[in-house]
Amino acid sequence: MKIIITENQLQWVVRSINKKRSIQESIYDSEKMYSKEYINSVTKTAPKYVKKLIKNLPEYDCPNRPGVCVKIPEMIFQYIKGNF
Repeated sequence: MKIIITENQLQWVVRSINKKRSIQESIYDSEKMYSKEYINSVTKTAPKYVKKLIKNLPEYDCPNRPGVCVKIPEMIFQYIKGNF
C-alpha cells in the first residue's frame, strides 16, 4: 500500500514535528545539568546581574562528559531561550 502526499502536506508535517520538539525543549527542568562552558558562552552579552547569578551557581561534575556542569534557575533558562 502506497501513501501519496503532496509537498504542502509534507511541509505541514515537518513544521508540526518541529513545533512539538521546540515546545518540549522549552520546558524548564530544575534538575537538568548544563555545561558551565555552554552557559557562559550563551550569556556573554547578558546583563551583569544575570552573569552574577551564573558566577555564584554551585558546580558539579558532569555525569555524561568531562567538565563542570551547573543547574540553572528558571530565570537563566528563560534568558537563554529568548523569553526574557
